[in-house]
Amino acid sequence: DLENNRIVLVDRDGNLIKGYGSTYSIDSNFYPLSAIYNSAIKTLTVVFTKSTVVSDITKISLWIGSFKTSLSSSDEILINNKSGNKVLEILLDDDTAIRLLSATTDNLTVNFERGAFSEEIIVHDGMSESGNNSIFSPLRGLICFVGDFTYIENIRHPIFVKETSDGNWIFGNSSIFYVDIDSLKEETANVPDVVEIDPYDITDTSNKLISSDVKFSDYTLGGIYEYDDDSRFVISGIEESTTTLLGTDGD
Repeated sequence: DLENNRIVLVDRDGNLIKGYGSTYSIDSNFYPLSAIYNSAIKTLTVVFTKSTVVSDITKISLWIGSFKTSLSSSDEILINNKSGNKVLEILLDDDTAIRLLSATTDNLTVNFERGAFSEEIIVHDGMSESGNNSIFSPLRGLICFVGDFTYIENIRHPIFVKETSDGNWIFGNSSIFYVDIDSLKEETANVPDVVEIDPYDITDTSNKLISSDVKFSDYTLGGIYEYDDDSRFVISGIEESTTTLLGTDGD
Protein backbone atom coordinates (compact mmCIF):
# COMPACT_ATOMS: atom_id res chain seq x y z
CA ASP A 1 0.00 0.00 0.00
CA LEU A 2 1.65 3.18 -1.20
CA GLU A 3 -1.50 5.32 -1.24
CA ASN A 4 -2.34 5.55 2.49
CA ASN A 5 -5.48 3.42 2.20
CA ARG A 6 -5.70 2.87 5.95
CA ILE A 7 -6.94 4.29 9.23
CA VAL A 8 -5.11 3.50 12.47
CA LEU A 9 -5.32 4.12 16.20
CA VAL A 10 -1.93 4.55 17.87
CA ASP A 11 -0.67 5.40 21.33
CA ARG A 12 1.48 8.41 22.20
CA ASP A 13 4.62 6.50 21.28
CA GLY A 14 3.30 5.66 17.82
CA ASN A 15 2.58 2.00 18.59
CA LEU A 16 -0.41 0.52 16.78
CA ILE A 17 -3.46 -0.20 18.91
CA LYS A 18 -5.87 -1.08 16.10
CA GLY A 19 -6.04 -0.42 12.40
CA TYR A 20 -7.95 -1.10 9.19
CA GLY A 21 -6.97 -0.83 5.56
CA SER A 22 -7.98 -1.64 2.00
CA THR A 23 -5.89 -2.75 -0.96
CA TYR A 24 -6.18 -1.78 -4.61
CA SER A 25 -2.68 -2.67 -5.83
CA ILE A 26 -2.42 -4.95 -8.85
CA ASP A 27 0.26 -6.32 -11.16
CA SER A 28 0.49 -8.64 -14.13
CA ASN A 29 2.63 -10.93 -11.96
CA PHE A 30 1.34 -12.74 -8.88
CA TYR A 31 3.20 -12.02 -5.65
CA PRO A 32 2.55 -11.05 -2.00
CA LEU A 33 2.52 -7.38 -1.01
CA SER A 34 2.17 -7.53 2.77
CA ALA A 35 1.58 -9.98 5.60
CA ILE A 36 0.02 -9.50 9.03
CA TYR A 37 -0.39 -11.83 11.98
CA ASN A 38 -3.08 -10.81 14.46
CA SER A 39 -2.34 -12.95 17.51
CA ALA A 40 -5.50 -11.78 19.30
CA ILE A 41 -7.69 -13.61 16.79
CA LYS A 42 -5.02 -16.08 15.56
CA THR A 43 -5.38 -14.90 11.97
CA LEU A 44 -2.69 -14.68 9.31
CA THR A 45 -3.45 -12.22 6.49
CA VAL A 46 -1.49 -11.96 3.26
CA VAL A 47 -2.31 -9.45 0.51
CA PHE A 48 -1.48 -10.31 -3.10
CA THR A 49 -1.46 -8.52 -6.44
CA LYS A 50 -4.01 -10.94 -7.92
CA SER A 51 -6.79 -13.26 -6.79
CA THR A 52 -5.42 -16.17 -4.76
CA VAL A 53 -6.22 -19.86 -5.02
CA VAL A 54 -4.40 -22.00 -2.44
CA SER A 55 -3.37 -25.34 -3.92
CA ASP A 56 -1.42 -26.75 -0.97
CA ILE A 57 -1.61 -25.05 2.44
CA THR A 58 1.27 -27.19 3.76
CA LYS A 59 3.61 -25.24 1.46
CA ILE A 60 2.89 -22.06 3.41
CA SER A 61 5.18 -21.68 6.42
CA LEU A 62 5.91 -19.20 9.19
CA TRP A 63 9.44 -18.56 10.42
CA ILE A 64 10.56 -17.16 13.75
CA GLY A 65 14.26 -16.71 13.17
CA SER A 66 15.44 -20.18 12.13
CA PHE A 67 12.38 -21.96 13.58
CA LYS A 68 9.91 -23.08 10.89
CA THR A 69 6.19 -23.82 11.35
CA SER A 70 4.39 -25.22 8.33
CA LEU A 71 0.64 -24.81 8.05
CA SER A 72 -1.62 -27.85 7.84
CA SER A 73 -5.19 -28.86 7.06
CA SER A 74 -6.05 -27.89 10.66
CA ASP A 75 -5.49 -24.24 9.70
CA GLU A 76 -8.63 -22.84 8.08
CA ILE A 77 -8.69 -20.68 4.96
CA LEU A 78 -11.42 -18.09 5.53
CA ILE A 79 -13.80 -17.43 2.64
CA ASN A 80 -14.41 -13.68 2.51
CA ASN A 81 -13.80 -12.48 -1.09
CA LYS A 82 -12.09 -9.34 0.18
CA SER A 83 -10.75 -7.21 -2.68
CA GLY A 84 -11.64 -9.88 -5.21
CA ASN A 85 -9.88 -12.62 -3.22
CA LYS A 86 -6.58 -10.75 -3.22
CA VAL A 87 -6.68 -10.82 0.59
CA LEU A 88 -5.90 -14.29 1.95
CA GLU A 89 -6.96 -14.85 5.56
CA ILE A 90 -6.09 -18.05 7.44
CA LEU A 91 -7.42 -18.85 10.91
CA LEU A 92 -4.60 -20.71 12.64
CA ASP A 93 -5.17 -23.83 14.67
CA ASP A 94 -4.40 -23.61 18.40
CA ASP A 95 -1.29 -25.78 17.96
CA THR A 96 0.02 -23.46 15.24
CA ALA A 97 -0.77 -20.33 17.26
CA ILE A 98 1.08 -21.67 20.31
CA ARG A 99 4.25 -21.96 18.24
CA LEU A 100 3.96 -18.25 17.43
CA LEU A 101 3.72 -16.94 21.00
CA SER A 102 7.17 -15.34 20.71
CA ALA A 103 6.48 -13.82 17.28
CA THR A 104 7.19 -10.13 16.74
CA THR A 105 7.43 -7.93 13.68
CA ASP A 106 11.22 -8.13 14.03
CA ASN A 107 11.45 -11.93 13.83
CA LEU A 108 8.39 -13.27 11.95
CA THR A 109 8.26 -14.03 8.22
CA VAL A 110 5.87 -16.03 6.04
CA ASN A 111 7.17 -18.12 3.17
CA PHE A 112 5.51 -19.77 0.17
CA GLU A 113 7.05 -22.78 -1.53
CA ARG A 114 6.46 -23.51 -5.20
CA GLY A 115 3.05 -25.15 -5.58
CA ALA A 116 1.41 -23.36 -2.66
CA PHE A 117 -0.86 -21.49 -5.09
CA SER A 118 -2.41 -22.19 -8.46
CA GLU A 119 -0.25 -19.42 -9.93
CA GLU A 120 3.51 -19.13 -9.62
CA ILE A 121 4.85 -16.32 -7.44
CA ILE A 122 7.17 -13.92 -9.26
CA VAL A 123 8.45 -11.46 -6.67
CA HIS A 124 8.96 -7.83 -7.67
CA ASP A 125 12.67 -6.99 -7.79
CA GLY A 126 12.30 -4.03 -5.44
CA MET A 127 10.99 -6.25 -2.63
CA SER A 128 14.14 -8.34 -2.39
CA GLU A 129 16.81 -5.72 -2.97
CA SER A 130 19.80 -5.89 -0.66
CA GLY A 131 20.08 -3.82 2.50
CA ASN A 132 17.52 -2.54 4.97
CA ASN A 133 14.90 -1.98 2.26
CA SER A 134 14.46 -5.71 1.62
CA ILE A 135 11.10 -7.09 2.77
CA PHE A 136 11.33 -10.46 1.03
CA SER A 137 13.92 -13.20 1.43
CA PRO A 138 14.10 -16.21 -0.92
CA LEU A 139 14.82 -18.38 2.14
CA ARG A 140 12.41 -17.04 4.77
CA GLY A 141 9.82 -15.18 2.71
CA LEU A 142 7.96 -11.96 3.45
CA ILE A 143 8.32 -9.86 6.59
CA CYS A 144 5.15 -10.29 8.66
CA PHE A 145 3.79 -7.45 10.78
CA VAL A 146 2.45 -8.59 14.16
CA GLY A 147 -0.45 -6.49 15.40
CA ASP A 148 -4.17 -5.75 15.35
CA PHE A 149 -4.64 -4.71 11.73
CA THR A 150 -7.43 -5.95 9.45
CA TYR A 151 -8.12 -5.51 5.76
CA ILE A 152 -11.68 -4.43 4.92
CA GLU A 153 -13.43 -2.76 1.99
CA ASN A 154 -14.13 0.94 1.34
CA ILE A 155 -11.01 2.73 2.62
CA ARG A 156 -9.40 4.83 -0.11
CA HIS A 157 -7.26 7.94 0.43
CA PRO A 158 -8.95 8.82 3.76
CA ILE A 159 -8.34 12.44 4.75
CA PHE A 160 -9.90 12.39 8.22
CA VAL A 161 -11.32 10.04 10.83
CA LYS A 162 -13.56 10.87 13.78
CA GLU A 163 -14.53 8.77 16.79
CA THR A 164 -18.24 9.17 17.57
CA SER A 165 -19.85 9.34 20.99
CA ASP A 166 -20.72 5.63 20.80
CA GLY A 167 -17.18 4.59 19.86
CA ASN A 168 -17.63 4.15 16.12
CA TRP A 169 -15.17 5.52 13.57
CA ILE A 170 -16.34 7.78 10.73
CA PHE A 171 -13.88 8.59 7.95
CA GLY A 172 -13.93 10.54 4.70
CA ASN A 173 -12.49 9.10 1.49
CA SER A 174 -10.95 11.38 -1.10
CA SER A 175 -12.17 11.00 -4.67
CA ILE A 176 -9.91 13.69 -6.16
CA PHE A 177 -6.33 12.41 -6.01
CA TYR A 178 -3.05 14.33 -6.07
CA VAL A 179 -1.79 12.03 -8.84
CA ASP A 180 -3.66 10.11 -11.54
CA ILE A 181 -4.22 6.40 -10.95
CA ASP A 182 -1.85 4.13 -12.88
CA SER A 183 -4.24 1.48 -14.18
CA LEU A 184 -1.36 -1.01 -14.45
CA LYS A 185 -0.62 -0.73 -10.72
CA GLU A 186 -3.91 0.18 -9.06
CA GLU A 187 -7.54 -0.79 -9.50
CA THR A 188 -10.17 1.80 -10.29
CA ALA A 189 -12.73 1.43 -7.51
CA ASN A 190 -15.71 3.48 -6.40
CA VAL A 191 -16.05 3.70 -2.63
CA PRO A 192 -18.45 5.75 -0.48
CA ASP A 193 -17.28 9.25 0.45
CA VAL A 194 -18.25 8.85 4.11
CA VAL A 195 -18.09 5.50 5.93
CA GLU A 196 -18.87 4.60 9.55
CA ILE A 197 -17.62 1.38 11.16
CA ASP A 198 -17.62 -0.23 14.58
CA PRO A 199 -13.88 -0.83 15.12
CA TYR A 200 -14.58 -3.60 17.62
CA ASP A 201 -17.19 -5.41 15.51
CA ILE A 202 -16.58 -4.74 11.86
CA THR A 203 -19.47 -7.03 10.90
CA ASP A 204 -21.98 -4.76 12.64
CA THR A 205 -23.34 -2.58 9.83
CA SER A 206 -26.65 -1.59 11.44
CA ASN A 207 -27.33 2.15 11.83
CA LYS A 208 -24.00 3.10 10.27
CA LEU A 209 -23.58 6.22 8.15
CA ILE A 210 -22.54 5.51 4.55
CA SER A 211 -22.85 8.35 2.06
CA SER A 212 -21.61 9.51 -1.32
CA ASP A 213 -23.20 12.95 -1.07
CA VAL A 214 -20.09 14.87 0.04
CA LYS A 215 -16.83 14.91 -1.91
CA PHE A 216 -13.31 15.19 -0.52
CA SER A 217 -9.97 15.94 -2.14
CA ASP A 218 -6.32 15.12 -1.45
CA TYR A 219 -5.61 18.83 -1.84
CA THR A 220 -7.98 20.16 0.83
CA LEU A 221 -8.89 19.36 4.40
CA GLY A 222 -12.33 18.08 5.25
CA GLY A 223 -13.90 17.03 8.50
CA ILE A 224 -16.93 15.94 10.45
CA TYR A 225 -18.45 17.14 13.71
CA GLU A 226 -21.00 15.23 15.78
CA TYR A 227 -23.91 17.43 16.80
CA ASP A 228 -25.20 17.02 20.39
CA ASP A 229 -24.24 13.32 20.56
CA ASP A 230 -27.46 12.31 18.80
CA SER A 231 -26.14 10.83 15.55
CA ARG A 232 -26.41 14.09 13.61
CA PHE A 233 -23.27 15.31 11.90
CA VAL A 234 -21.93 18.44 10.28
CA ILE A 235 -19.62 17.51 7.39
CA SER A 236 -17.17 19.80 5.62
CA GLY A 237 -16.26 18.82 2.07
CA ILE A 238 -16.12 20.27 -1.42
CA GLU A 239 -18.61 20.82 -4.22
CA GLU A 240 -17.84 19.52 -7.67
CA SER A 241 -18.01 22.02 -10.52
CA THR A 242 -17.01 22.16 -14.16
CA THR A 243 -16.51 25.93 -13.91
CA THR A 244 -12.96 27.19 -13.50
CA LEU A 245 -12.55 29.50 -10.53
CA LEU A 246 -10.24 32.41 -11.25
CA GLY A 247 -8.44 34.23 -8.45
CA THR A 248 -7.39 37.86 -8.39
CA ASP A 249 -3.91 39.28 -8.02
CA GLY A 250 -2.54 38.53 -4.58
CA ASP A 251 -4.97 35.67 -3.87
